[in-house]
Amino acid sequence: MRVNSRSGRSRGAGRAGHPGPDDLREEVRRRFFPHEAGAPVRVGVEAEWIPLLSGSGHPAPLDDPAGPSLLSMLRGCSERTGWTERVSDGAVVSFHAPTGGKVSLEPGGQVEYSSPPFAGTAPLLADLHDVAGLLARAAEREGIRLLAVGIDPVNPVERAELLIASDRYRRMARHFDRCGPAGRRMMRQTAAFHVNVDFGPDPRLQWRVANALVPLLIAIFANSARCAGGATGFRSFRAQQWRELMPGAPTDAPTRKGSADPVEIYYRAALRAPALLLGPEDAAPLPFERWMGSADLDAWRRHLTTLFPEVRPRGYMEIRSCDALPPRWHAAPIVFLQGLLCDPGTLAEAALRLPPAGFEELEAAGRYGLHDPTRQALARDLFDLALEGARRLGEDVVDGAAIRSAGEFRDRFTAKGRDPAGEAE
Repeated sequence: MRVNSRSGRSRGAGRAGHPGPDDLREEVRRRFFPHEAGAPVRVGVEAEWIPLLSGSGHPAPLDDPAGPSLLSMLRGCSERTGWTERVSDGAVVSFHAPTGGKVSLEPGGQVEYSSPPFAGTAPLLADLHDVAGLLARAAEREGIRLLAVGIDPVNPVERAELLIASDRYRRMARHFDRCGPAGRRMMRQTAAFHVNVDFGPDPRLQWRVANALVPLLIAIFANSARCAGGATGFRSFRAQQWRELMPGAPTDAPTRKGSADPVEIYYRAALRAPALLLGPEDAAPLPFERWMGSADLDAWRRHLTTLFPEVRPRGYMEIRSCDALPPRWHAAPIVFLQGLLCDPGTLAEAALRLPPAGFEELEAAGRYGLHDPTRQALARDLFDLALEGARRLGEDVVDGAAIRSAGEFRDRFTAKGRDPAGEAE
C-alpha cells in the first residue's frame, strides 16, 4: 500500500478515520495473494447434509424436548467425542473437535462439517470419514436422516424455516426472501461440498482456471435433480437457485472485458453488492458503495463475508460449485481440483483447454449437466488430466487410494455422461 509522505495516510483514505478505496482494495488483496514462497499448498473441505426426520420426512427441528432434534443429535455426538460446544452471535451453535474441525448448522438446519486444512488427501479423507460416520450414527440414534444431496428432495419451500436466527442470518433471510423462492431455498434447503485449496506460486492462473472450471464442476458433481417430491428439470437444481439469485456474482467477473486484475474486479463487484448487514433490518439493502465515508473497515470485512461467488477468495480458494455428495465419493472433487490446480504442468494445460465461464454456460451446466455431449467430452478429458496431475503430485500429497476412488467416480459417472443425481432418480 502506498503512503502519502506528508499526511502518513494511505492514498485514497477516507475522511475522519473512515477507510478509503485503497484501504478497501488492500483488504480484498489479502484474500487473494497471501502465498509464501515454499509454503505447502493445503486442502480442506466443507461438507453439508440435509437433516430430515426419519418418520415424517419433515425438516428436523433445532430443539424439541419431546422428540428428535438437531441439538440433541449434536450434543449426543459431542458427549461421545469430546467436542466443545460454543455459541456465538447469540444464536449460532457450533461444536469444535480437538483436530481443529468444526460442526455447525446452516440457517435452515443443514449440518456442516468444516475440516482443518491438510497437506495431503489421506489425512483429510480419514478425518472426513470419521466425522461423517460419527454424524450418521448420532443422527440414526436420534431418528434423523442426513441426506447427502444438493437440495431437500422432499419438502416444499414453504415448509423450510429459518432455524438459526442470528442478526446476520435474519438480515440475510429478509434480503433473500425478497428475491423469491430461490432465495428461500438457497438459505434453507441447499447443501454443497466445498473444496478449499490454498493459493500456490501462480495464484492468478489458479484463480482463472478455478473460475473457468465452475460449469464442469456443476455438471460432473450434480446431485439435486429432485425437489419438493418431484423432478425439477435440472441436473443441479441447487446451482439454478444461485443463477436466479446472483447472475452477476463476482466469480463471473474475471471473464468480462476490462481490467484483468482479479483484485480490482472483485473489489468493484463487492462495492456494487448489497450491504446486507448495514442499514435498517426491514429495509432493502443499499450497495456498499453508498456507505463509503460512513462505514468502517470492520463493516467492509463483514460485508465481504456476505458475498457467495462460485469461487470465493478467503486467503485460499473456497470452491463452492459441487452439490453435496455421499461420503463414498468425497475423494472425487478433491482429487479433481488438486490435480488441476496444484500441479504446475496440469494447471497450464487446463488453462489452454478451458473457455471462460459465462452466465449462459453456467445455467446450461445446471440444467443439462453431462447430457450435453460437448460438455461431457471436455469433462472426461479434464478428469483424465486431473488424475495425471494428481499422480505427479506424489503419494504424500494425493495418495493412491484417493486417486483410485476418483477414478472409479470418473468411470462410473463422467465417462458415461452421468452424474450422482441419476442414482436418486
